[in-house]
Amino acid sequence: GQMASATGQYTGSISAGNQFKDFGYSVSLFTGKAIRSDRQYNDFWDGTFDMAEHSDLQSNFFNIGLQYKKLQFRGIIDKYTVDSKDNYDLVTTQTYPVKFDSYIGELKQDIAVTPKLVLTPRINLKVQLPWRFNGDIANEEITAFYIKSSRYTGGLNASWLPSEKINIIGGAEYF
Repeated sequence: GQMASATGQYTGSISAGNQFKDFGYSVSLFTGKAIRSDRQYNDFWDGTFDMAEHSDLQSNFFNIGLQYKKLQFRGIIDKYTVDSKDNYDLVTTQTYPVKFDSYIGELKQDIAVTPKLVLTPRINLKVQLPWRFNGDIANEEITAFYIKSSRYTGGLNASWLPSEKINIIGGAEYF
């Protein structure tokens, strides 16, 4: 997109997938870069900066799926960076790239106990690193963040089809 005095956004994506007998895959990639504004930012203490040069938004997203017979894997990487020069209320001396990254993986498998009863055990891992900046800070003007959140999940779903008109689904999950 085009703003009045700067290019506002670039994006690109590509996806592919295929199935070969027992093996299948899907891959999806997205990348984008934008600016929040092409205007002048003014704080309450007469600090200013040109947002077209100091407000980049960068996004990269990867989604990969693999399947072999009834075993499935899905992996997602979501990387998002915000260039920030406004520290809540005061313009900073330099621009800081603040990252919001997520890494997610899941493995599951359908197990046909009988033709009418299918169990699906699964495990999932999610790691998130929000508000992350751990580089050099000028004049201690911002607080460095390095927060990491991890969640491990296990679960079991059951699908029972006692007749053509009744399907009973249940499950349990632990994290």
